Amino acid sequence: MPEYKSTAYGLFTKDGMGPRTRAGIFAVLGNRDQGRDRTMPGAFTKTITENARHFRHLWNHGFHAPPTAKVETVYEISKADLPEAVLAMAPDALGGAVVVRTYLDTDKGNEILAALDAGAINEMSFAYDAIKKEYVTENADGIEIECRVIREVKLYETSDVLWGMNPATLATLSMPVEMLAENLKSLVAELKAGRRNSEADMKLIQQIHDNCAALGAACAEKMAEPEKEEEEAEEPKVLSAAAALKEADALMVRLRLASLDLAA
Repeated sequence: MPEYKSTAYGLFTKDGMGPRTRAGIFAVLGNRDQGRDRTMPGAFTKTITENARHFRHLWNHGFHAPPTAKVETVYEISKADLPEAVLAMAPDALGGAVVVRTYLDTDKGNEILAALDAGAINEMSFAYDAIKKEYVTENADGIEIECRVIREVKLYETSDVLWGMNPATLATLSMPVEMLAENLKSLVAELKAGRRNSEADMKLIQQIHDNCAALGAACAEKMAEPEKEEEEAEEPKVLSAAAALKEADALMVRLRLASLDLAA
């Protein structure tokens, strides 16, 4: 299953572009994000060269709906081209990845374009596979943590989103857990009423079930972690439960994405 990341730069610039064409920074490169990943400059080079014609621009990762915009181009920019707002929140950033897209003259395309220009939507996310990666230990506020350095990705799609799923730079981008719960409650109600029974719905329900089960297992693994001896507590150390926590975080991302798909 693809992974997802996001930024708060859905509208990077619209100067000098067509009336329906917009650019946005969908990935910040070089910084350590809250998922403990560093996506390095050059990570998109190969996928842009080999796979650009397959890129799609969607709304809320809606794989079951048509694209909302045509992807014109995807490219990386250097640190010098990053907006000051990005560098203020991610001073270790080394660059970014930009998608230029032209919104379709459809109800959904018009709706998103109007919301984007009005500032009602300002976040983007993208789906990818990490092709080349390595794990390193870094120091974060006196604690050693395991980080993933991503050097090559396979990009599938970019999306305008209500809430970014993996915060990297500005404000609070994660979907509230309360809204996740409400969306799942709505699904249960629609199931009981017989309104959600398509093949796509069944796949989504199975995905939610599998992710909930895996999330429970990851949390159980974390809870089973034995407490450290008091004399070791003050020593900086690699977090032994980091793998379980990272898996739990990833599963929560997938559940939130599935929940947004319910509302799409």
